[in-house]
Amino acid sequence: MKRTILFGLLTILVSTSVFAEEVKVKVNGMVCAFCAQGIEHALKEEQTVEHVKVDLDSGVVTIHTHDKQAITDKTIDRIITDAGFTVESVERK
Repeated sequence: MKRTILFGLLTILVSTSVFAEEVKVKVNGMVCAFCAQGIEHALKEEQTVEHVKVDLDSGVVTIHTHDKQAITDKTIDRIITDAGFTVESVERK
């Protein structure tokens, strides 16, 4: 009985916890700061995105979503492709 109650409480706590997603995207074609700014601006227009960090040296774009929201791989690919670049890989944390 105690285990059931404990499990129920843990389930409630986990389901109501704050959820923000971090996505790392390897992007091909970024060669300058203007490229990085273009990608950052395009991603920030997506309503689920809270913060974007572009590492030009590694070609990795890190996306943080708003609490309890997510962004799909399809959306990421569309935004980056429309900005003139290609997505090499997507990694979720």
